[in-house]
Amino acid sequence: MKFDYKGSALLALPVTAAVWVVSWLFGLLNIGDIQNLFVSVPATSVVSGTVGQKVLGFIGGVLPFHFDLMTFVYVFVSAWVAILLGTLLVGWFKLPNIFPSGLLKGNAGKVASVLIWGAVPFYLILNGFKLPSLMTIIGILIHTYLVAFVALWVASLINLKLNY
Repeated sequence: MKFDYKGSALLALPVTAAVWVVSWLFGLLNIGDIQNLFVSVPATSVVSGTVGQKVLGFIGGVLPFHFDLMTFVYVFVSAWVAILLGTLLVGWFKLPNIFPSGLLKGNAGKVASVLIWGAVPFYLILNGFKLPSLMTIIGILIHTYLVAFVALWVASLINLKLNY
């Protein structure tokens, strides 16, 4: 199995846009603030600027969800790395699809699974083997599935051909 840099980057673009769309919708519906997975507060998003920030070598606090160029770069790099690692882990270790049945079946479930599996190594490196709470895990699953669904919808709107 080899790295598909271009395919992962193509998927990371709509995922980056979807993170902002879903965060905006959650704020609009008063569902709650989106927190980063890689900080010590309750988490709901595996694609955040934190991994991208670490990968680019910056050390800092939690990134606010406002649109500027560096925040976009952090979230894009985070999504790209999570997709690369998730694809590699699913391919090498034959990890299961986290959303295998019902309405959550399909490409959005596959993309969400790749994002979650790709975030696991970074979570372990940054937070250790400390397990998040059950509500945090449920929030992660819901948010990540919605991000994947919106990302594939955005990709179809702009006729972006993805391999997922």
